[in-house]
Order: sequence, then structure tokens, then C-alpha cells
Amino acid sequence: MVLAGGTGRDHAVTDLARVAGDPGYSGVASVTTESFSPPPPDPVPMAGLRVRLVADELVGSATDGADLAAWPNLGSDSDAVQSSVSRRPTFHAPSFLFAGHAHVGFNEGTDNDELLEIAGITDHSSATLIVVFSQDHAGETNFGILGMYNSSSDRVALVTRHNQSGSDPIAYWDATHGYRDGTFVMSEDVPYIAVWRAEGGVAVDFQVNGETAGSQPLSGEVHRPFSSYLIGMTQPSTTSRFDGQVAEFLLYDRALSDCERDDVVATLGVRYGISVVVSGGGSCDPPAAPSGLTVTATGPSQIDLAWTDNSDNEDGFQIERREGQVGDFLEIASVSSGVTTYIDQSVGPATEYCYRVSAFNEQGSSFSTVACVTTPAVAPVNCTTDPRDNRSVLVEILTSSDPFLVSWRIEVGLLNTDPEQLVLVTDDAICQTLWSEASRSDPDESSLLAFFKLDDRYIVTNYINTDPSYGPIAIGYGITSVVDEQFNIINPSLAY
Repeated sequence: MVLAGGTGRDHAVTDLARVAGDPGYSGVASVTTESFSPPPPDPVPMAGLRVRLVADELVGSATDGADLAAWPNLGSDSDAVQSSVSRRPTFHAPSFLFAGHAHVGFNEGTDNDELLEIAGITDHSSATLIVVFSQDHAGETNFGILGMYNSSSDRVALVTRHNQSGSDPIAYWDATHGYRDGTFVMSEDVPYIAVWRAEGGVAVDFQVNGETAGSQPLSGEVHRPFSSYLIGMTQPSTTSRFDGQVAEFLLYDRALSDCERDDVVATLGVRYGISVVVSGGGSCDPPAAPSGLTVTATGPSQIDLAWTDNSDNEDGFQIERREGQVGDFLEIASVSSGVTTYIDQSVGPATEYCYRVSAFNEQGSSFSTVACVTTPAVAPVNCTTDPRDNRSVLVEILTSSDPFLVSWRIEVGLLNTDPEQLVLVTDDAICQTLWSEASRSDPDESSLLAFFKLDDRYIVTNYINTDPSYGPIAIGYGITSVVDEQFNIINPSLAY
């Protein structure tokens, strides 16, 4: 039999029939290691990588079929070891099972208590486990491939099968949340790339060969404390063991992004000859920053933004604004991927606003340069219609003395954000000059305030003009209450 080893080299091949009682591999061919030098491990994200065990790294130092006392860890924690000879897993030279790559067998045949341990670790609230493996017999254990362990009551279990039934799916368990099942059921003697991703306080989800395999909510963090990783078992118990072969094992202390996860799975699929449905190879970096940001004040209450999209992997754009040249930016809006304009209609007149726009995805954000613009002030409207057309506002003013009579006219105004100013309306349809008459005793008095109501807005003038020929008087400020220490409006109404 000739096997494709996946490296382009010739390999000496022997046909090694496994003994009775081994997990269904009679007549299985195994590649000897004399002329085989496996390729180095492929690059993977290093941030948060606690454990990376690659069986090919054992080639040349371990003998085919030998017990494995230590598996060098390429991650940040210590090596995976087993001091008890009777509890050591078995190293297997490169074989057809994983496209000509080595693997380590746990609890094969009648063995049932084999595991490796990484002790003295610092616990964490989230985790992602990615394993290239096959499981042996399906009806005897719950296939606990990883235990994050402190005690039987303080532990986390990542299992390839919920229970002993052949129909039980991939699952997660911890002492806080209990079982969280996926949807995929593993078969015997089939190579898989499986992912358990647990994001504390959010969810645990599963993926097998790149396909989604279910998701379940997590109300809190991954259960803690735990002080060691158990590989091949979730606790020191034969009923929680994993029976099968492991070619590569990666554990992160964070929830990988979709992009990172899929890129790793795609890379491992190529390496181990396993067909996966994710392509990987894309950029897992933040998107490129937008450029050419322009901001144009098209009026006292509107600013138009435009920018250039320089990335093809953004999830969208966030628009941030501040008033003036100093201070913190605050997000005011977000738009979808590919959108390169935004209209801000939440601004006021005669104010400088500065903007920046960021392209974002789950990897991060990249900001544009800052662009600023000042909105124009609201210009008063000169009403050209002769106001003396028998329109009038009838206002009855009651003072501490007898009623009095006065005539005046004002410009119609609206309140802006500054309570001390009244902004004249810019809509010609409502721009009009009003005549007002009221009773008063001294027609020459010019120091009193005059109030009236128009369209539910109360307006006050600080100058009274007794001669309409003088033209519009000065506008004072607006108020929202009709009550003053000296003046009340009684029954204001419009008369035409």
C-alpha cells in the first residue's frame, strides 16, 4: 500500500495490523518515520494561545507505539506531562488517518485512564478550543477531550460527545451552567476539526469542519476557579475520558473572532487533508482607515459628510463628533459597509463641529483624520409684506396700576438653544409682521416688557415702539412661562 503523506516526499511504508481489542484498525497502514520529516506547524494567532500541541513535533524524539511522558507545548503555558507510566497516552507515527501526519492515542483498547496535564495555569473567563482528532468507539464514555480543572465541583468540560449514547452531540459543561449541547454527532474513526468557543457572559458555540454546530447562551463567565488543564479527560475519572487520536490541539484563553477561527480551521484542513467549508486566508486585521473626509455646512442646522472607503473588510463606519477643537469625540451614528456619506441634522447655528469617521470590524477600528466646519448663523428675515393689513394680536396686560394702551410690532421668532436669544424664522410662509394693541395708561412709557403668545410660544420684547412708522422693534428673548413678577397675559388670542 502506498500512502500520500502530504509532504511530497517518499516514505517507507509498512502494513501494521493492530492487535485484537484495539479500536477497529486491523489492516491499517502506518508510515515509518525513518525518512519522514514533517513540515513545521503552520502560523496561527498567538494572542492568548495557552496550549498548542502538535504530534508532528514528536517525530524523531518518540518511537511509534511508545508511551508519551511529555508533549512539548508551543503555547505560553508549560508542557503537557504524565508522570504515571500506566496513564500515559501512545505516540503514533505518521499514518493515513491524518494525511500522513503523526497523532497521539488516548485510552485505546482496554486503556481507560490516560491523560496529560498542564498544571499551575491561570484561569480565564473565556476560551476557544480547536482540535484535530478522531474518536474511537462511541458508546462507552462521554469523550471529555479537555478539562479545565480545579476539583470535581470547580471545572469546565469540553466533550466530543455529551454522553455514552451514539446519538449524543458535541457539548460543553461547567459547574455554573451545566450542559450546553451542540448539534453535531461524531462518528467513529473519522478525522474532524472541531471548535468549542465559549465567550463568558455571551454564549458557547460549536463548529465541526467549518460548519456551524449549534450555539447556547452563557449567563456568566466560564466557571472558575481552575488550576490545570487535563487533556484526554475532564476530571480524574474513567467515565469522563476521551477515546481517540489527536493530531493537533490548540487552546486560547479568549473567544477567537469568526475570522481568526475560520482562518485556523482552513489552515488545519489543508495540513491534515480534512475537507472544511470555510476558506480562510482573508485578512483578520482591522479595516484600513477611510480617507478624504470632507464636512460641509449646508445650513445652520445641517452638515454633510463624505469620505473614501479604503477597505474591503469593514462591517461598517462609525461617525464621531465634538464641538470645537478640543474635547472628547462622541459617536453620533453608524452606517453600513460601503456607505461613504452621512448627513448630520443635529447641529446648531454659528457653532464649530469637528468629525472623524472610523471603519470597523470585529478586529478593531481605524480612524480617518479630523475635519472641522462652522455652521452659519441664522440670518434675520426682512418681511416685505406691509403689516398694516388689519391683522392684529389682541393682548390684555394687567399691571399693578390701571390698564393702558400701546401699539407695537415685532418679528416672529423661534427659540434656539440659548435661552437669552430669539432666532428669527427663516420660512417666508410664517414670516410676518404683527400689530399688537393693548390698554395702558401712559402711551409714552417705553421701559415695560410686553408679552404675547404665538403658536404656543411665548415671546417677550424689551422695547415698546408707540409709532408703527419706526419699523420693527428690537427682539428680546423667549420664555416658556406666562407668569412674571409684574405681568400676566390674560386670554391671548389671534384676531384676523
